[in-house]
Amino acid sequence: MLNNLTGKPLKHYAQDEISGDRYVLIALQNDTDPDTCSVVAYDKLDADLRSELLNVVNSDECQRVPEIWKILDRKFFMSYPKQTMLSVLRALKQIRVVEENRVKVELPGDMTMTPKEIVNAINQYEAEKNNKEVTKFHISEDGIKTPINAVQDAKINSMESRIDNLESKINSLNSSISDLVAALKQSASAKE
Repeated sequence: MLNNLTGKPLKHYAQDEISGDRYVLIALQNDTDPDTCSVVAYDKLDADLRSELLNVVNSDECQRVPEIWKILDRKFFMSYPKQTMLSVLRALKQIRVVEENRVKVELPGDMTMTPKEIVNAINQYEAEKNNKEVTKFHISEDGIKTPINAVQDAKINSMESRIDNLESKINSLNSSISDLVAALKQSASAKE
């Protein structure tokens, strides 16, 4: 486990359980495939790039966030001042997409977790902190992001309104049928 100068454990470092490669974890989970994560095998970088990357990863800014790809998209390598670190790593084909279950992140107390387990732990922590369920979102056709519960509530309210309307129509029809049956009976008894 890597520690900073004060002995505090550093985030964003992991190791490939199969190949043994040491990684900087760029993204815990990829949007296109949640069973994969994005990593950089930092031992395979040249010395200058590796040094600059690890300095950024060890910075307070990176240590405060669960994923660092957004920060790397704002920082620059000295030898590539016109492209962000993320762009340079992509262009050099240094960002690898690997199955998350083979990546082990060392945690304090000799514990390890996969990136997916970390994502689940973060979601659970956020839910408990907010004392509610994890909010899942629905994006409507006009691009508005709303919590699924709100979408379901609106649909339920709409269905309840339709059901009430149908009940009212059925009651009206029942009343009309009863009146018709009564009129037919009266007409039949008058003819006898």
